[in-house]
Amino acid sequence: FFMKKEIIKGNNFFLVKEQEGRKNLPCVIKSSGYTIDERAINENWLLTQVRTLPHHDRSNLPDPVIFEASAQSLKPYAGRTVYSLYLTPNCKGLEYAQEELSNFFNYGASDISNAGFSFVGHSKGGLLLSGVKINHMSKFIFINPTFGCIMGDEAAVDRRIDSYKESHSLSLITKATISLYRDMVHIIGSRRPVDLDMAPGSKFLSRVNLSHLFEHHVMLIASTCPEGGCGLQDRLYRFTGNLLDLSKKGDGMVLLEDQLKVAPYIEKLYITSATHPTILSKPDVIFHIKDFLR
Repeated sequence: FFMKKEIIKGNNFFLVKEQEGRKNLPCVIKSSGYTIDERAINENWLLTQVRTLPHHDRSNLPDPVIFEASAQSLKPYAGRTVYSLYLTPNCKGLEYAQEELSNFFNYGASDISNAGFSFVGHSKGGLLLSGVKINHMSKFIFINPTFGCIMGDEAAVDRRIDSYKESHSLSLITKATISLYRDMVHIIGSRRPVDLDMAPGSKFLSRVNLSHLFEHHVMLIASTCPEGGCGLQDRLYRFTGNLLDLSKKGDGMVLLEDQLKVAPYIEKLYITSATHPTILSKPDVIFHIKDFLR
């Protein structure tokens, strides 16, 4: 039995209801900054891949390889109503989404929650939510925010890989692995304005002003790649992070110093050992999210 999810649609965003919680607790808005279309919200995951991956131009399509919210991803929010926040394919930039979301949560969201909101942004979702200006005191958690992420600019990724290949003596297996990784970046990357917004040196990042966050309770969770033994996904991201010089200095995708650009505006900082995609599943991170939202 398949139940359609409740959706709230704006010009630049979708809110998708993941679970119902107690009315007296702030509603959680969580985002990793993915782009999705209305069809993908309620269709089989494999069908979304089939209609998305073959297309280089995804201006009217969702991002590929987005997994729906799992029980594990909702674990920190027990007892709370939770909405996942996505961008629409036609969103022309993060500033447009931030302005619309600010208006929505200040003036149009009373039907969702009378107890206020807590915002949890991972990756591009952290960058997006950092610019949402809320008129009432709220809690914000930013997790590995992309205040400068090379994955927003595929040409820069290619240049970084070429530089690595020129400066290292590589085995045939390593060369083949690097070639496969380069292909995967081009297959999975969506080349949208919102991706370019998070690329190092973007106009969007040059205009970022986070001073409004002083009015709220804000936590930052940042990480660097784990050293020594770790799971397969962490090892893969550590390897690709080495290619891009983002491993020892960052989480495999974002330099630690770029994750920390929001630090002057926060009241709590936690730095852990995790890669960009696995951090949300780490028990210590789940604990800190639950603890801060209490």
